[in-house]
Amino acid sequence: MLRCCFYLLSGLMLASPTVTAATIIYSPPNAAQKTAFVKLDGELKSGDGALMEQTLRDAEKSGKQLAVVLSSSGGDIKEAMRIGKAIRKFHADTYHEYCAANCVIAFLGGERRFLMSDPSTALLVSRPDFADAFVESPTPELKKQLDALRSYVLELTGDVRFYTNMMTIPFSTPHTLLAEEALATKTVTQILR
Repeated sequence: MLRCCFYLLSGLMLASPTVTAATIIYSPPNAAQKTAFVKLDGELKSGDGALMEQTLRDAEKSGKQLAVVLSSSGGDIKEAMRIGKAIRKFHADTYHEYCAANCVIAFLGGERRFLMSDPSTALLVSRPDFADAFVESPTPELKKQLDALRSYVLELTGDVRFYTNMMTIPFSTPHTLLAEEALATKTVTQILR
């Protein structure tokens, strides 16, 4: 079954990892499909969390298991957390294509989070740009944002290892998570080979 999902997701993948416009699309599944997929593609911007929630609400009417495929180089961290919470609210799974920076924050919303082993996919982790600013010049506002992010990670993964690991990686030099790291930090729950 997982191999079948992998082939289905391969058909959804785009050639280019860099996109400029955010889109969230739901394509209704056919009767034989067990999963209803929602695709998020592009930079995370204001309003995307609400759009994801509405799209998942529409997809839920299919009666199928919900899954979100994320392809993004990042964007607004508050929207990333809103997207992640919407994904969790609807008990959706998450898959990824090229998913970097704050896209990975949204990815954590998946009830089941699948690491794709296809060479054209990646989960690239780095601390948020505002965390780099905090390292240089700590302020109460930045500390509050970091505390909110830590709480979010703990709520969705049940662990702070992802947060701790992420905070060691500067924004300018993202790190591609390997399977062992992704499982150990609870970034993913399963590897798709």
